[in-house]
Parts: sequence; structure tokens; C-alpha cells
Amino acid sequence: MAVVGGTTGRVSAAGTEIAALVTESGIEGNFTLGNRGNPPGWVDFAKAYCVGKNLLELLHTVAYIPNQTATGGAAGGAPAARGGAPAPARGPASAPAPARVAAAQRAFVGGFGYPSRRSVAGSTGPNVHAAACDFILWDILGKAVNLPIYKILGGTKDRVLAYASSQHLATVEDFVPDAQKAKDAGFKAYKIHPGGGQHRNGSTIPAYMGHIDEIRSVRKAMGDDFTLLFDPVQRYNYFEALRVGRALDECDFVSFEIPCRRRTSTDSSSCASTWTCPSKLGSFILSIPDYAEYIRRGAMDIGRLIVDNLCGFTGSYRVGQMLDAFGMPCTPHNWGTAFDLAAAFQIETVAANCYWFEMPLAHRVHGSAIPAGQKSASTRTATSWRPRSRASVSRSTATAWTSS
Repeated sequence: MAVVGGTTGRVSAAGTEIAALVTESGIEGNFTLGNRGNPPGWVDFAKAYCVGKNLLELLHTVAYIPNQTATGGAAGGAPAARGGAPAPARGPASAPAPARVAAAQRAFVGGFGYPSRRSVAGSTGPNVHAAACDFILWDILGKAVNLPIYKILGGTKDRVLAYASSQHLATVEDFVPDAQKAKDAGFKAYKIHPGGGQHRNGSTIPAYMGHIDEIRSVRKAMGDDFTLLFDPVQRYNYFEALRVGRALDECDFVSFEIPCRRRTSTDSSSCASTWTCPSKLGSFILSIPDYAEYIRRGAMDIGRLIVDNLCGFTGSYRVGQMLDAFGMPCTPHNWGTAFDLAAAFQIETVAANCYWFEMPLAHRVHGSAIPAGQKSASTRTATSWRPRSRASVSRSTATAWTSS
């Protein structure tokens, strides 16, 4: 089954750009390029690596094409060489896109020879072009065999418990009513993304102190049997994380996600040892070897991943298996468009060690997607992200449910 063409096109007023690859038999796979600061040149990349090649030969190799520039996921430039030393440049960044792609082909490490990115600081960042291709190729395969991707990868679940994931709300007092809306909609868990940490009335206080007030007030309002999580998105220094971690222990939260500004595995291990609330890390980790290092140093209790950062389903599936081997839960980061949520859901349904679907709260509770009294939320995980050709197959195959 050979890939014969690749295109992009804008399909919404918001400018979401959809990438597509099409096989010689007319099966089209899709994924979004939006919401990533995605660099130009995806079509050139896809033509160089995918067009004219057999789908089954591509599936387990395209995800391992190294990024060709500096951190941030853009295309062009030179990745780190093995051992961490900078690789010699393969040509000026201003070279025409086909020339850069040709240079990348010569440097390609095939099969499971994942490029060496031994530390976060030295990483060149994810190859977002390769990630988009990986998503699309799996989409094509799912359509070809009329199965969702998670079933092709061996998944046996067809639903995952959903938790409500808050926005960064303006004041301390905003979180209790927000969590209550989630509970009323049937969610059994709620994650706080703290905002400015200020009370609606009163003088300015250090943000972490306001966050501690949020933690205590939400726990008191939700009761002891309601699951709560906390994600400050790398906001704290060590002292602030220590104080907040103790409050999370006091209030029986089940995870403390990336509390400190980006740190090494050694620093993260030292932080995590000061509280008992499970530490959830991984959103900033950009390669499979880095996960192994964080696990080895005891720097995480729960593994977090962003499917784009690991070049799509192929890398994310491997990280999920690695975490499972160490008895750790796997928790993909759910965000972005319906394409992004569906992609994360495939990993959540295939991973035996994944127990939650993160539902961005504004999508479901504050909008009209969950009417009052309705206790479940269906999430579409069809073999196609967005049917655009007569060969597309769209089937609802899994549900993120909110009630036990």
C-alpha cells in the first residue's frame, strides 16, 4: 500500500491546518498541524519521506527521523550527535527545503535506532513534521483494516474514566464553583490548574499561598471521596513546591504535576522526595531515553507524555510500555483540537496502565456538550480523525465516561 501524495489545507475559520496523505488505493489519512507553532515545510518533508513508499515499511521508521534544527521542533538544521556533542551542520538553514530534506535523509537513523538525546537541556526538540506523518500513517492503516488504532496496537479497553481539567482561573474563589460544576456533570475527579493565586478581595499575596488556599477550599467543598489533582505547570521554585506539596499531602490529592521550573532528573528526584503526593512528570520530556533516566533516578511516580513530543503514536506507545514495566501509570496530556484529543485517547485506551482521560473543562462543562443531569461524555475515537474522502471510515469506538 504505497503513499502517493501529501497536502495541507485550512478547514476552519480559526485557521486550523489539516495535513493529509493519500494512498494509491485512495485511502486518505489526516491530522492537524494547528496549535503547535508548526514550522513550514511539512509537504516537502512528507514528499521526501513518505510519498512512493510502502505504508507498512514507513510506520515504524518515520517517527525516528531526527529533528534538523534547534529546540522547538522546527525543520532544518542539525540534531545532537551521539554522546551529546553538537553534530556538524549539514548545510545552511537558509538552504531550500528540498536540500534540507535530502540532507536529513542521509542522516536518518532507521528502524528503532532512536536518535540519542540524552538530556532535556541538549535535546533538539520534537520533530513535529515526523509526528504529523506518524499520526496520519496510523490513521490510514486504521481505515484500511476498519479498526481503531488502539485495537491495532492491542488495546482491550473501550472506555476510560474522565477527569475534569480546569482552566487557569482568575481568583482563588473561582475554583470551588468550577469544581462543583464538574461534579454536577458527573465527573469523579477534578484537576486544578492554579491561576494568579489572588483572592477576589484583599491585598496581594504570594501566588503559592493563594494556591494553597485553593487546594484546601476545593477539598473541603468536594468532600473526602472526590479525586483531586494539581498542576501548576512548572510555576514554583523549590521552597514554594515544598509548601504546596505539604498542602497536597494534607488534603489527600493524588498527583502533583510538574511543580518546578524545568529541572534535571536529579533535581526532580530531590523535590519529589519531600512530599508523599505522587509526582507526575513528563510533559517537557522530549525523548524516550530521557524517560528512562527520570525513572532510574526516582524522579517521577506517574509518567506524563505529549504525543507530539514523542513523534506520534509510535514513540508514545513505547513510553507507555516502559512506564508499565516499572509499575507506573501513563497519563497522556489532552489538549488542542478534536484531532489532538482523539490521538491522546488512542494511547489512553491501548495502555493498560492508563486510567484517566483528561477532559479540558471548558470543552464540556462550561459549554453545551454536557447538558445538566447528563452523566457521560462520548469522545469520538474513530479510525479517521475527520472523514474527507469516500474511502474514509468513521466509527464511534470508545467512550470517555464520567460516572462509575
